[in-house]
Amino acid sequence: MAVGRPYHVFDLDGEHLGSFADWDTAHGWARLQVVLGGVPAPVEVEDRRNRVTHRLWADHCEQLAPPAAVPPRPRQPTDSALGAASRASGAPASCPAPAPAETAPTAVPPQA
Repeated sequence: MAVGRPYHVFDLDGEHLGSFADWDTAHGWARLQVVLGGVPAPVEVEDRRNRVTHRLWADHCEQLAPPAAVPPRPRQPTDSALGAASRASGAPASCPAPAPAETAPTAVPPQA
């Protein structure tokens, strides 16, 4: 599978349908395949960067729980506009943009 394309779409049988460089394109393409009837629902969009999978139907999607025993991968460079672009894309609220793989630690103020 292509390097630099962390979003992969699979059908019900686990057949790889496509690889994409960004969430919006992978999500939109997968949903279009289901809506047009080219692929039976649901399809899965796997986000290998954040180790998350979304299952999509024509009218909604759900995030599948990641495997609990798998440690997180080291952070890789990402597009800074990924989250904002996904929210601006009009994706249904049930199918939010993927969260960043890691968040920066927050400072805890000292207590007196």
